[in-house]
Formats: sequence, C-alpha cells, structure tokens
Amino acid sequence: MLTSLDDASLQAFCELLGARTGLQVRDKDRASVARALADRCEALRMTATAYLQKLRIDKVDGVEWVHLMPLLTNGESYFERDKGQFTLIRDTILPELIERRRGTGDQTLRLWSAGCSTGEEVYSLAMATEAVLMRGWKATILGTDINAEALKKARRGVYGAWSFRGVETATRDHFFRAVPGGFEVAASLRGRVTFEFCNLSADDWPDTERGIADIDLIVCRNVLIYFQRAVVAGVLSRFARTLRPGGFLLTGHAELHDQSVAPLKARLFPASAAYQKEGEAPSSIVPPHPPGFTGVTTPLFRPVTPRLTPTGTGSLLTNEQTVKTPTLRPSISRPSASPPIASKPKTADEWCALAQRHADSGRYNEAVECCRNAIGIDPSRADAYLLWAQIAEEREQLIEAKELLKKVIYLTPEQAEAYVQLAAIYEREGNTARARQMRVSALKLLQSLAAPSENDTELKRHVQELLGEGDNSTSSGGRR
Repeated sequence: MLTSLDDASLQAFCELLGARTGLQVRDKDRASVARALADRCEALRMTATAYLQKLRIDKVDGVEWVHLMPLLTNGESYFERDKGQFTLIRDTILPELIERRRGTGDQTLRLWSAGCSTGEEVYSLAMATEAVLMRGWKATILGTDINAEALKKARRGVYGAWSFRGVETATRDHFFRAVPGGFEVAASLRGRVTFEFCNLSADDWPDTERGIADIDLIVCRNVLIYFQRAVVAGVLSRFARTLRPGGFLLTGHAELHDQSVAPLKARLFPASAAYQKEGEAPSSIVPPHPPGFTGVTTPLFRPVTPRLTPTGTGSLLTNEQTVKTPTLRPSISRPSASPPIASKPKTADEWCALAQRHADSGRYNEAVECCRNAIGIDPSRADAYLLWAQIAEEREQLIEAKELLKKVIYLTPEQAEAYVQLAAIYEREGNTARARQMRVSALKLLQSLAAPSENDTELKRHVQELLGEGDNSTSSGGRR
C-alpha cells in the first residue's frame, strides 16, 4: 500500500493543481496535501504516477477531482461570518444599488457569492436582501464553488446550530424551520438562490447562459489569498467584466493588499473596502424602508442610516492604486444573555456588553478597547479575551489570536469553543497535528458535559466530523 509520495510526484501535483485550479500549495501545507494524495492513491489502488495521469485526463468537475477537492479545501463557514461587511451590504451597498436603478424599469438585483462553500454566505445575502428590498423589487443570488461536495450541502439547505453562532434566535427561526438534524432554509430564501460549479481560475466566464454576468454585487472572501498572483489578476479582470456599471466587489480584508484593483476603484468604509466598477455613486443614499415588510427586525437586519467613511464621504482611490485594505471583520459568538448597555460603563459586565454591541455594528477597534477596559477591571473575564481573540483572527492577526485563546483556556479550561477556534488557526498555519490535539481536547470536554446545550451538541458533531473526515484537509482554497 502506498503511504507517501516522493518529492517529485508531489511537486508534479502542485504544478497540476495550480494549472487546473489556480490554487497554490504553501510550503507548510505540502505534508497534508501529500497525505491527501496518498489516501486517494490507496483508495484507488493506483501508483502516484498513474493517479497523476488520471487527474491530468479528468476534468476539474469530473469524478476524481470531486473526490479530491474536499481534501484540499477548507469548507468552514457560518451565517453572517463577517458582520461588518454584511452591515455594509445591507445598510449602504444594497440601498445604493437600488437608488441607482430607480426609474430604469429594472427592479432586479443580481448577487454572486464566488467561493460559496456550503452555502451559508449565499443564504446570508438572501436574508440581507429581504431586509431592504421594497415592494416590486426582487433579488437573485448565485453561489458557486469548486468543491462539488460543498455544493451538495448548500443545495440541501439544512444546517446545524453551530452554523448559526452569533445569529439571533429570532432571525434563525424566521428564515429557517427545525427539521431532524438541524434547521432547513425557508422556501422564501431558497427561491432566490441557485448553486453552480465554477472554477474561478478558468477563463470561461463571464457567461450569460450560466448566470455569471451583469452582477450587481460579487462577494469573494477568503479565496483569492490561496491563488497564484497571476491567477488573482486574471480573476479580478473577469470580475470587473462581470459587474454591471456601478456594481461592487467585496473580498476578505487582507486579500488585495498588494494587488492593483484596476479597472475597479476602491471605496473605503469603516467596516471594509469595497471595489466598484466605473460609475459615480449617488451623493446621498438613505436605505429604503420596504413597505409591508413583515420580517423580523432584529439588530442583525434593522435598516439604519449608512455609516460614512472616516472622512465623511465615500472617498475613491484611483484605479491605478493598490489598496492597504482595512482588516476589520468580526465573527463573534454572543453570550446567551447580556446585561443592559450602559451609557457610561462602570463594571466589567457593562464593558463586555458594549464590546459586543460595537462588534455587531462593525466598530471593531472600539470593541477591542471595551474588552481591554473589561479586563482592566476584572482580569479573569474570559469572555472579553474570547471576543478580542475572534476579532484578531478575523484581522488575520493569528499570533495575537492564539495568545488570547490560550488565555481563555487558562481561565476557563472547560471552554471547548476556544479549543475549536485555536485548532482552526493551527490548521490555517499548516500545523495539522496540533489542530487535531486541540479538537480531541474539545471533544473530550463536550463528551463530559452532563447536560449539553443545543449549541454544545452541534459543536460536538462539528468536531467529530472534522476529526473523522477533515484531518487531511488544508486551507489551500475554498474558504471560511
């Protein structure tokens, strides 16, 4: 039985992967990629040479690539993962797109989640559109990914409680219904979305027949950072051709820091940079309040006046500039109950509550400062360290995030979520052995609970899946 690949075979595969998908295998990921390839060779009883030849012949959406891609891509996702960007979408971008289209007779917005993984981002976009669309308007949302197995789950539309961490229970219950095994997306959302296979590195899009054309908003987060530099340039060029005039592209906060965004222009907002196709933005946009909207108006979807940029205007950079993108994106798990927000916090509880409010609103620097104040009053506040750690991770400050999570574990050794989040960071760094140790520790803690909550049960299921199926995966593509 084949248990490892020699360096020449591994290098040949890395070159093939780059040529076919645009993904680059980082040095720290090579060992886990080699294990994934060896597993497939053993399953098919093929030599490395024969297996590579099979991959060269097979299409990327063919049977063997479909088996292989889940082993090479990280499909971790959950709803409203970047609250700051979703607030920007709901309160500023969507209203601006509607205002731009007003009076044209075209009342359809087209959104595309490019690299949608298991679909949480697509359905989050659908929920955001329901909060702002006026009567007579509609939205269609396309989700694409290179991982065919992830697309199957997205089409099924059933998610466990762990996918809803940070989402208000009322919001979840409005848009989903409880079914055996989790929560199923409501028909009102399902009718707006479609899922399709798409290899972003290929040059066969834009494509009107596939619906990858005339898009108002493209969201492509945590995908481009795994592409070769030349591939990123090509993808950005095709994104620009795919967008309608005035349309927007949103990416992860650190993905385009050294890339030219031409022919798009960068508009800077407190929560994120957004890249817009040529076309002047309306000078003043007030988000519409949809007549007759009967949805749940939780803090997650409440229409509010859009935030201004730091200078008070939607400032534009020239299309020749590269962008040092703000690293601001929260993915914060809420406590089960929070004290009232104090106008002038005095206690650690009040500072933590204010920190959560700032994080939910995209004011992440303020959230971190509140965490510091809470810890200054009570150094044992593990929840403050956890919130701070999650913000640091989303800012790609992985070293700081690891240290903060270690403090959480020191203060509350029974905090299984901290082990799981620490494992995710180790895996992103290519330290799969350490990631596994963290997950094993988390699983032991969860199995020892006498009366586990719904969230505990779902987290345990999530960890079991990662230990049983995801140990050989890397973060070489996919997302979240």
